[in-house]
Amino acid sequence: MLDLTIYKTRYYEVKIDENLIIHLEMPKKKQLKTIMSLTKSLNGDMLTENDIDSLYEASLIAFNKNKEGKTFTEDEIEEILGFNSLYAFFDGYYSWVAENINQKN
Repeated sequence: MLDLTIYKTRYYEVKIDENLIIHLEMPKKKQLKTIMSLTKSLNGDMLTENDIDSLYEASLIAFNKNKEGKTFTEDEIEEILGFNSLYAFFDGYYSWVAENINQKN
């Protein structure tokens, strides 16, 4: 029998400020494909304005799937994530997603 309860729901904690930590949930397949598509330029040498918009759009999708049920706006995400922290976010986020996908029984 396959027991799906053995796979614990894990969260990616993001500390936004001293008083707010959100717990991002694992993206569903469709969300992950969208996020990956929007961030394909992340390792590129030259980012265009559209690439930057796509990165923020992808982070909005990731941030809005959270345990707390908080909904962020594009403006809030831009305020929270400066360009350097945007890269750091995706570096950690993709590592966390990969870790959860590779979770053993």
